[in-house]
Amino acid sequence: MAQQSYPFENVDVTESQFSKWARHIGEGVNGGPDTTALLVTGDDSGLQVRIAAGEAMVRGHYYINTSQATLTLDTAGTDTRIDGVVVELDPAANTIVLKIIQGTAVVSNPVPPTPTQTDTGIYQILIALVTIPSEATSIVSSDVTDRRTYIIASQQALHPFLMIGA
Repeated sequence: MAQQSYPFENVDVTESQFSKWARHIGEGVNGGPDTTALLVTGDDSGLQVRIAAGEAMVRGHYYINTSQATLTLDTAGTDTRIDGVVVELDPAANTIVLKIIQGTAVVSNPVPPTPTQTDTGIYQILIALVTIPSEATSIVSSDVTDRRTYIIASQQALHPFLMIGA
């Protein structure tokens, strides 16, 4: 196996190399549970959710949202469904976007969708689950479950002796 070292000044680094490097410094929302960074809330004016401004690291790529975003959900019909709100990296398109991933509506005990997490393709981090009751016409805050994970938590897991604020 050949040895590699990167990044260095005046040495080209590919997108894949940079992504692999940066993945080891954490993944998730830049903030903490006491912040509103990318916090998802219900919007009782319709079948939509609001996502607060914030930043996240996804597979070594940085995402910045400078203002509140709104995403619309499809109706659940006669059964209840759980959808996910994700930050989605698409390296082929060179984009990171907020997105709804739809679950399957069932009569009882709906199961949330599983985010796509591939090594070189689409990679999604879950930031919220949204329960869409049968025949719902709006989403209220109690329908939203916060599922954000935080970059700092990832760093502490990788570096258990990291002292914050010391």
